[in-house]
Amino acid sequence: MQTWMMMGRISSALIILLLSACNIPSLKSKPTESIESIQTAAAQTVSAAETGTALSQQTNALISTPVPTNTSDGSVTQTAFPTMTSYPAFTVSPSALPVPCDRASFVADVTIPDGTVMGPNTTFIKTWRLKNDGSCTWTTAYKLFFITGDAMNAPASVPLTGNVAPGQEVDLSVTFKAPATSGTYKSNWKLQNASGATFGLGDENQAFYVTINVGATAVPFAVTSVIPSAEPNTWNAACPFTITLKAKITATAAGTVTYYWESSDGAKLPKRSITFTEAGTQTVTEALTGGTAGYTFDGNYQVYVDNPNHQYFTP
Repeated sequence: MQTWMMMGRISSALIILLLSACNIPSLKSKPTESIESIQTAAAQTVSAAETGTALSQQTNALISTPVPTNTSDGSVTQTAFPTMTSYPAFTVSPSALPVPCDRASFVADVTIPDGTVMGPNTTFIKTWRLKNDGSCTWTTAYKLFFITGDAMNAPASVPLTGNVAPGQEVDLSVTFKAPATSGTYKSNWKLQNASGATFGLGDENQAFYVTINVGATAVPFAVTSVIPSAEPNTWNAACPFTITLKAKITATAAGTVTYYWESSDGAKLPKRSITFTEAGTQTVTEALTGGTAGYTFDGNYQVYVDNPNHQYFTP
């Protein structure tokens, strides 16, 4: 009896252990998806892609497809969207500005470059080469007109000796006398028309000028002016002809001047020389002879000072 009871207790213990073992927690794993669910998801993805493609195609069709339009007879016609047209870039053309009546431009200093050194009380001729840049002809009623600065014994105005058409160049001269005191001197000039209105260079109406340096001591040797002439200056008779060319040459100090005459057609006469023992003016001459029957020439002659200036002077 005791033995049976003991075995009964052991069995009961085993049953309790087995029941306790059923309560031990186990590792959890992710549930496996069925093949049906995978196929369903794939089908949905394909369907979504096809839907996006269809929408894109429909959008393109709306852009490119003509718009239906009802006509008066009830039929429907297709009206295409208008094609965009490329237009050229818009440009603005500047309007031509009117040319003023009176305007000049500077071409060259024919004589007395800026800063030329002069002896005290030296007389010199300044020549400017200007161009008529306006639309009106400068007549002999026009003048060179002193504006400001040092007058240097020059007249208040100098009339033009001939007409200057628009676009034409002209050499204009004024006679000055250097002051007795050493220093730098500047004389400013403009042009004056027949009505008394003054005008200068360019649209800014600037003055043209001459500047010199007067030295109280030694003065560098230079030719300051050459005044040419021809006797006679017109020849209309039998050939051969003889014309005498003359030039008054002014130098600042003692020295030898070399020069030659050159015609407007480029012909050069032989080179000559003249010696100065002191500052002053000397006259040189040149006999111009030649010509045959039927010979004609309408031009001018000018002096080129080869030494010391290397400079052309007024024809």
